Amino acid sequence: MNTTTSTTSFGEDVEKLNKVNNNNVNSNFFFNNSNNTDNNWVDQKAVETHNHSNNSSNNYLDSYNNNNIGVDDNNLNNHNNFKNIRNIHKLPFNTNTTTTTTNNNNSNNMRVNNNNNSYNLCRTNEQLDNNPNTTINIPGIYDLDNNPITESKKIKVFVLKCNKICHLYLSILYGVWATGKNNTKKFVNLFKEKYTILFLFSVNESGGFQGYAQMITPPIKKLHENLWGPITKRLGGNFRVKWIKLAKIDFDIFKNITNPYNENLPLKKSRDGTEIPIHIASIICNKIYVLENEDFLVGTIYEYKRRINHVLYFSNLHKKKMLNTNTMWDTLISELNNSSDCKQITFIDGTEQSIS
Repeated sequence: MNTTTSTTSFGEDVEKLNKVNNNNVNSNFFFNNSNNTDNNWVDQKAVETHNHSNNSSNNYLDSYNNNNIGVDDNNLNNHNNFKNIRNIHKLPFNTNTTTTTTNNNNSNNMRVNNNNNSYNLCRTNEQLDNNPNTTINIPGIYDLDNNPITESKKIKVFVLKCNKICHLYLSILYGVWATGKNNTKKFVNLFKEKYTILFLFSVNESGGFQGYAQMITPPIKKLHENLWGPITKRLGGNFRVKWIKLAKIDFDIFKNITNPYNENLPLKKSRDGTEIPIHIASIICNKIYVLENEDFLVGTIYEYKRRINHVLYFSNLHKKKMLNTNTMWDTLISELNNSSDCKQITFIDGTEQSIS
């Protein structure tokens, strides 16, 4: 899906949107003019985050269990392959090929400068309600038959929090996620009502979002069982997610925007499962979408593990009517990754007769 490029600055766009909302009595868009730039804010409220670890370190680390690619929370600090979320290597992320070449252009800082990137200035919910022909542009979302999804009233967007960066890596490898049981029930009900559900991922203390993904299925029995370690039994089951864009963006870029669905708090104070209004989500997703793709697995213990091709894998399983089952490819990828690494970055698209 093509995105429209705006020639105005982010600040000018915010000012315009502020004027639009001042003309609407029931505006859903609020701006916080506070100069608070604390990027390391962590919500202290007890919430159903993906991982409730007892690890109190501020650095969210990789861990590797020799018997399982999944995470063992109890052994998290017993391994040497640690990596701070702020030091993720930056590389183009190409899901259209079976292998990629290495790139030495690494980024040593989680922060990125997004001043030169543009996005679509979206309308308020009130305007959308009054004009059924108006559509919100969130780039990169398609149904399983590769048709673009544009009906904004049937799109829901939520923030998903992640306590451990290694869980984000596992989601990229296998195209799955799991969240608390209450969140899972909410997402499944919306999924049954034919909503397109998008997730904006944010690793705790990263100071921003790491990209967005689309919910592809409800939870599937036996799909990558025990992937998340001991926390697994407190989650609602693994469901498939398709990563649309992997790129880091700071909360500071959106510091003047607050969320009316979350007590008008800044976006950085979103909790696990917090909904974001579609017009705000469109701004965030468009801003992320124009950034350079990043391969977060480069430089980690997961770099040469077999990973699914997020562009092709789900469509191919859909064609085979196997999307809602634990397939041979899911099982093989997991088993092989537990026993060995590849010599190069390898993608699985769900059509292979055998996987090595």
